[in-house]
Amino acid sequence: MPDAETLRALHAGLTRRPMPETVAGRLLGLSVIQAVPALAAQLAEVAASRPRFSFLPDDFAEPVAPGRQIAKALELFPEVAGIAPAERDPARIAAYIARLSAAIAKAPLKGDFKADRLDRAGRAGAGLALGGHAYTKRFRFLARLEAHLATYARERRHRGWRLLGKLGLVEGIAFDRFAASPAAAGFIAYDAARRGLRSLFTSDSQVKPFDAPAAALLRLAEADPATDWALVARIHPTPAVLARLTAPQRGALLAEWTAALAGLAEDLEATWRRSRFDLNDMVVGRGDDSSTWNLLAQAWNSARAGFFALLEAGGQLGLVEACCPGKVMRLMAGDVAAWHRAEGGALQPDTAVWRVLPRPWAVLRGEAFCPRSLVEAACRDAGIDPEASGWVAARLPPGAVPFTATPELVHGVEVAAPGLALLLRKRGVFSGRPTRMDGVAQR
Repeated sequence: MPDAETLRALHAGLTRRPMPETVAGRLLGLSVIQAVPALAAQLAEVAASRPRFSFLPDDFAEPVAPGRQIAKALELFPEVAGIAPAERDPARIAAYIARLSAAIAKAPLKGDFKADRLDRAGRAGAGLALGGHAYTKRFRFLARLEAHLATYARERRHRGWRLLGKLGLVEGIAFDRFAASPAAAGFIAYDAARRGLRSLFTSDSQVKPFDAPAAALLRLAEADPATDWALVARIHPTPAVLARLTAPQRGALLAEWTAALAGLAEDLEATWRRSRFDLNDMVVGRGDDSSTWNLLAQAWNSARAGFFALLEAGGQLGLVEACCPGKVMRLMAGDVAAWHRAEGGALQPDTAVWRVLPRPWAVLRGEAFCPRSLVEAACRDAGIDPEASGWVAARLPPGAVPFTATPELVHGVEVAAPGLALLLRKRGVFSGRPTRMDGVAQR
């Protein structure tokens, strides 16, 4: 099949971060695109705007699995059935650690050196032939491996939330289903690339991802009877797309978005409890884990938007009359907040709504009461439309914007050339930290 290689490359890019220009170039290899000369010419123009060199990573940050530690474990515990050092499944790694712990009579997740380590009598009682030094070495190693696994599992989960917040439900798209509908695949791949664009450091709104090439690809999918609309809805849940789904298809998607909200509620509350955000302005302060909070907030708002869109498509918005969990506000960097003030801007109205409503994770779990009427009243007090702003209904999708080439960025600031980007990044410019010039830190 001539399209197979192209479709595999497009599918592999769904959970990565290729430039839209790169994806447009790949789309030119699909026969369904080649059959429409005007669309092929449009995509060729997009592909031609890609810079010859770019230092922007083409993937989201990948958590580091404990491969080195697993290799060491194979040396320390040759008698225990091992796993490959390249293993990346946290559940399989956890099961291996449990076997290692049992080999030295260590209780799972009990790694305190003073309270949990066995003394000589304890080791004898457990039937261990290890000496004190050998036992202690293995005990310390397993305690650190458990901590590393906990961090790895958390970062894997956060990467999944980042993908969901930026791209939608792309992680659940199987290749066979993706390849069975090339027209839909072309739209999904390009739309995902546009959604994955990095944010600009600006006081204005970000560039809308749905552009003219995406609209043309969507029209191509609309003209193809083989288009899998349930697949398109995973990344583009607009009313027009959801209207093409059957009730069971909408129900399955609604279940996925609901499960995502439940998982995010746990992580949001945990991050909230270890932070001290100022509800009055939501400006990041010293010690705030703004990176984690903002990626969780983005994922929550995306999942919530998909949840509301499916309720609306199924005529079930009445469910939010009694339970209407609100949006989650992102933390704003202090320099961006100062920029807003310098331009005469005021506090974002959504912040005033967020400030007075019960925490959305508590509402979702039924621990706090937040009916639609309460959200509408908060919106009126803040001077915003509760439906148009997305607080009580899914926002209407914006129209297509003109295509703009992917900028070369350093910490969100656009620079003129890739080489300059690399230099500025190495020097720490725009990072908020002291810059490094000729080996000497300068402010």
